[in-house]
Amino acid sequence: MQLGGHSLRAGFVTQAFRNGADAHAIMRQTGHTTPAMVETYAREHAPLVGNAVTELGL
Repeated sequence: MQLGGHSLRAGFVTQAFRNGADAHAIMRQTGHTTPAMVETYAREHAPLVGNAVTELGL
């Protein structure tokens, strides 16, 4: 499996938010200049909620 920079950054941002970090703390690590930009990298907290496969019972 290959991971690109975007995937690694999104994974870091998502996990940091899950662990309770605030946007400004994350921004210091990622180099983002606005909270809105860092939040675009955050992924869903519950990716299976509302997932079509889950709703079909698969």
